[in-house]
Amino acid sequence: MGVRLLISLLALAIVVISDWKRLRRGTAIARTCYIVVILYAMYTASSFVLMRPLPNLNHAVSLVFLKPASAIDAVLKAKEPENEKAGDSSGSI
Repeated sequence: MGVRLLISLLALAIVVISDWKRLRRGTAIARTCYIVVILYAMYTASSFVLMRPLPNLNHAVSLVFLKPASAIDAVLKAKEPENEKAGDSSGSI
């Protein structure tokens, strides 16, 4: 476990040090996005260090956004023309 922790911390330190100058000049939105990505990397690294599967964040995101996304999809879905619903395939207008 110690070696895995060392590898994870070293990889994270390399990423943060290499991005430090760009991060200081970035906007607040860019910094926030960067912090979110680093937090996700730390979450997945903790699974690596502990050698245990942690809950997948994709499932949590799906649970939160599934109903709103389905509602938006239903509103934006193109409606079929009436003549195609009736089985009229003559092609005349």
